[in-house]
Amino acid sequence: MVSKAYSSKLPALGTFSKALVYLNAALFSILLIPWLLRWIKYRNEPLLRNDAHSDDDSGR
Repeated sequence: MVSKAYSSKLPALGTFSKALVYLNAALFSILLIPWLLRWIKYRNEPLLRNDAHSDDDSGR
């Protein structure tokens, strides 16, 4: 967003800002798929681990 705002002073920043937006969207999409699959495939393991550790914190 900042690079888009400064593109009026430096025209090369307009192209750079568009590239950054597309790169950000691509990385988000690429990383979203494995992150969601991890939660779908291994749904019970994080819940069981959190329950086991909650008993260890009884002194707090």
